[in-house]
Amino acid sequence: MKTILDADDGLSNELWVEICQQADSSPQNSLHCRPPFSSHLYTFLHTFFEQCPSMSLFKDLVQCWTTFCRPWRYVDSSVPLTDILSTRGSWMPFVRVHEKFYRILLGKILRRVAMFDLTADSARVIRVAVECSWKEPMVTLLRELGVNPRPHTRQLLETVAANIRCMKTSVAAARQEKKQSFWDTLLGVPESPSIREKCDLINSVEGLLVDADANMGTHFVAQTAVSSDPIIGCSAANITHTPVLSETPKRAPRQPPDHVKDPVTGLMYLTELGRRQVWSGERRFDFSTCSQFIPHWKSVPRPYEFPPLVLLLAKINEYLNQTTVVQAIAEEYSKDSVLGAIARTVMDPPCPNPTSPVSSPVFSKTLKVTPPVLRIRVLANYGVLLSIFVIFLFARYGVWALIPVLLVSLICAIFCLAAEDL
Repeated sequence: MKTILDADDGLSNELWVEICQQADSSPQNSLHCRPPFSSHLYTFLHTFFEQCPSMSLFKDLVQCWTTFCRPWRYVDSSVPLTDILSTRGSWMPFVRVHEKFYRILLGKILRRVAMFDLTADSARVIRVAVECSWKEPMVTLLRELGVNPRPHTRQLLETVAANIRCMKTSVAAARQEKKQSFWDTLLGVPESPSIREKCDLINSVEGLLVDADANMGTHFVAQTAVSSDPIIGCSAANITHTPVLSETPKRAPRQPPDHVKDPVTGLMYLTELGRRQVWSGERRFDFSTCSQFIPHWKSVPRPYEFPPLVLLLAKINEYLNQTTVVQAIAEEYSKDSVLGAIARTVMDPPCPNPTSPVSSPVFSKTLKVTPPVLRIRVLANYGVLLSIFVIFLFARYGVWALIPVLLVSLICAIFCLAAEDL
C-alpha cells in the first residue's frame, strides 16, 4: 500500500478510491479512508454553513469541520512538521476522497464568517480559516488538490482590517473623552468593560494581520493605522472599493492646490492650475486656519471671557488705535529695537501677519489690514477679573477676606468643569 501511495502521479479521485479499496484489505484502514458518516457530515455542514444564525453555533460547526479535515491530528504532537509532511502519502487518499470538504466548505466558511460582526469568537474562526493559506500542512494539502484560497482570504482580511480601523478610532475617541472628563480624571475611573474587550479584540486581530503580512506579502497592518485627523471615514466599503479602470486616480484632497502667497498679507491665491485642481476635486484648501486672520480684539468672545466687557474693550481699542501715542508704538512693532520688543509685548500683531508661519487662503473679497493694537482684551478674562477682585478685597479688608473668596472660587471652578463635562 505504501508503495502505491508513494507513486502518486496526480491520479483522479475515483482511481485513488479504487486503489485504496483494492490494495488495502484492512477494514480499519478502509474506514479511515472513507468513514461511513462522511457523506452525511458533508450534507449537514453544507446546509448549516449557509443558514447558521449565530456566531457561537457557527464556531462549533467550523470546529467540527476542522477536526474532520485534519487527518494528521492522530500524529503525536511531538513529531516535527517535516516528518508529518514526509508521511502525507498515508493521509492523502483520505484528502482526495473528501475533496469537497476542502474545495467547497472552506470557501463557504471564508464567505460566511465575513457576514458576522467582528467579535472574539469570529476572530478565532477567521484565524482558523485564513491560516489555511499559509500554514502547513494545510497549504501542501490544498496545493495537491489545486485549491487556492488566497483570493478569498485576502478579501476577508481587507474587510477585517477596515473593521479594526473603525474600532480603533472609536476606542481612541472614547479614551480621549475620558481624559477630558473632569470627574473620571479626579476619581480615577477605570476603563469600561466594553473598551477593554475591544482592546483585547484589536490586539488579537492585529496579531493575525501581522502573520498575514509576513506570510502573504500584504500590508493589512498599515491599513489599520488610525490617522491623527479626527474626521476619519469608517466604512469598510471605502477600504475594499476597487476603482473602475477608466477612473482617474485622484490625489489626497487635503493637499493644498497650486497657489502663490502674497508677501504683504500672507494670504494664498489660486493659480490657473490650482483652479482646475479645485474644480476637479483633486485638491482643496484647509479653511480652518482662516480664523487666525481675524483680529483677536475683534473676534467673538471666548468661553473664558466676559462678553459685555469684550465689546466695551473693542470700542476702547478702536479709539486708542487712533491716538498718536499708540500709532507711534505700532510703527515700532516690526523693528529690531528696544521699542520694537516692547511693542511686540504689549500689542497684538497686525492682521493679516505676513511673518506668521500659518498660511490661509483668501476667504473674503474685502479684508482690511489692521495695524498692531494694545492687548487690553486680556482684562475681560475671568481669571484676571477674579484676580482684580481678590486684590481689591485684600487691600480693603485684609487677609481674612481671601479665605471665603478662595473657597467660593474653588467650588465654582469644580461646578464649571463638571458642567462642561456634561
